Amino acid sequence: PNKSRQHPIFQDDLDLYGYSHTRKPKLAVVLDVSGSVDDKLLSFLMSEVQAIQRRYSIKSVTLVQVDAEIKDIQKFGIRDKFIKREGSGGTIMEPGFMALLEQSSRDIPDMIICATDGDIEKSFEHVKIPNKVQVIWLIEEKGRLLFDVSKYPKQQMHVIKFSNL
Repeated sequence: PNKSRQHPIFQDDLDLYGYSHTRKPKLAVVLDVSGSVDDKLLSFLMSEVQAIQRRYSIKSVTLVQVDAEIKDIQKFGIRDKFIKREGSGGTIMEPGFMALLEQSSRDIPDMIICATDGDIEKSFEHVKIPNKVQVIWLIEEKGRLLFDVSKYPKQQMHVIKFSNL
């Protein structure tokens, strides 16, 4: 039920098979708040997350802010306008994933959106992403994802590049 692909007509639109506004995924976001992500990019990343929330009528997501470590974990609602930025250092996404995946099995999200500029560690040494968890890498079009997603099945790891023009 959590396979995804790009919409055949609207290539920039994500179509999540098995999910609709009546059957919603449990969604979490690992947000890169490192020094390389400026306020403008942070705003665009969060507006993309909110667009997914609106499309699937998801009232709130678990938002994990990370730079080189976890800076904050909070709920982020569909109507929230601002987040209080907590980070500013380098980027290591692994602790954010670990925090989400080490919860009790019923609290583990179905889908994790990793919103970043792409300048992150190249591999996750200590993270085992369960097969039922889908990861969407949301990165700026001019960014380059250093993490190798080819180690995972296509339906589990999906990269979406967006333009902030």
